Amino acid sequence: GMSLCVNYSQGGVAMNNPVIYNDRVLNLHIDTSSPDVIFVFLGHNDKLEQVKPFEDIRWSTIIQENADGTYTYSTPDSFTEAYAIAVHKMLNKYPAAEVVLLQCLTDGTIEQYNLTTPIIQAIGDKFGLTVVDFYGNGLSRENKTYFPSDVHPSKAGMMKIAEILGQALETIHLHRFNHVVTTPTC
Repeated sequence: GMSLCVNYSQGGVAMNNPVIYNDRVLNLHIDTSSPDVIFVFLGHNDKLEQVKPFEDIRWSTIIQENADGTYTYSTPDSFTEAYAIAVHKMLNKYPAAEVVLLQCLTDGTIEQYNLTTPIIQAIGDKFGLTVVDFYGNGLSRENKTYFPSDVHPSKAGMMKIAEILGQALETIHLHRFNHVVTTPTC
């Protein structure tokens, strides 16, 4: 089966905080091992004013390739740019990993979801990544069975998240790791 190597969680910090897009995304390994799969579940603490359209990303300035093949990153001015930088850094740090972007389970408003969903999808498309849509798979904060407090999932909510992630693992054909993917039980 699979093993969870690193759960690098940090609550209450927005995407455009350097702790997230600079540090956190580069520490997804233990010692010399590298992850096979990275689920990117970021952006839940970002507010509407920090989101700007994907088309407005300053690609030529936020991610610059140097002559030696390394990259220089500018300071992002929005959730959108910080998310793109974080994904780019992960892809370069862990080139063999399957990176899967997870749509935000935002602050509970459909407005926030409608803003972040196309941005995460567009960044996934740009980098050729799988994107998992929780709302499209029946999980939302409006469902009190899954989110009785509007903030954190219940046991049923955690099981629904596990089910959706298990389906995602099967969809991206993780048979290359020579084991069967199963949905966890609690």
